[in-house]
Amino acid sequence: MNDYILFLTDDPCESNPCWNEGSCVNSSADFSCICAPGFIGLFCESQSHPLDLVFVTDLIPPGIYVAPTDTFNFTLIPGLDGSHVNIRQPRAINYDPLERMVYWTDYDGTFSTLNRAFLNGSGVEVLFMDLQGKPIWHFVCLCWPSLCLSD
Repeated sequence: MNDYILFLTDDPCESNPCWNEGSCVNSSADFSCICAPGFIGLFCESQSHPLDLVFVTDLIPPGIYVAPTDTFNFTLIPGLDGSHVNIRQPRAINYDPLERMVYWTDYDGTFSTLNRAFLNGSGVEVLFMDLQGKPIWHFVCLCWPSLCLSD
């Protein structure tokens, strides 16, 4: 006769389900992993790529949002919201990772503008202001280094 000893546990963290030095947090019958820097995922199984970014513009309320592609948790770029004079109806957007500059087109009801700012929202500049009555820009190509903006 074989004797088996069976241990039952209510702690899902006991089996160390988190990878890559993630910390398991027990919450009733479930768990979650708090991942070490550089890792993401339910079990911290994937390497993070925080410099791969996605940008979106929103008209209501107006603003420019950014998210890393590994989480898609969008946050408003500080200062690049409707409280800034150069954010009325943001349209096309792009990003230069070398300069860490965000470029966008905007329309205030009268003028179209091409603007830029640093990723932290500082250093906002109007690069070009269109003449009154011109159409709203929905597509812009910047030739350094081949940046194209479209909505």
